Amino acid sequence: MSTGFAGNDTQVDTLWRDLFSAHADVVLNGHDHSYQRYKPRDGSGNVDTVNGITEFVVGTGEVTHATGWSGTCSNVVIRDNTSWGVMKLTVNCH
Repeated sequence: MSTGFAGNDTQVDTLWRDLFSAHADVVLNGHDHSYQRYKPRDGSGNVDTVNGITEFVVGTGEVTHATGWSGTCSNVVIRDNTSWGVMKLTVNCH
């Protein structure tokens, strides 16, 4: 999912369902030149705060920022297309 300029790509719908079935926790994307974080979602894209996958779009290291948004989404926690940056993840196995 992306509300960035590149928008959604329905070709990955099956992949998303497979990742949910495999109990994935996080998906990282970087195609859009922005930062976006989404609420955890199930295999159909519905909010699922218990078993859902949290998606991050991190394209903030590119040459240019995204010039706009392709739309809005109630599942977006935060989005920014004005800042440069990287994403640091700390992985805890439990």
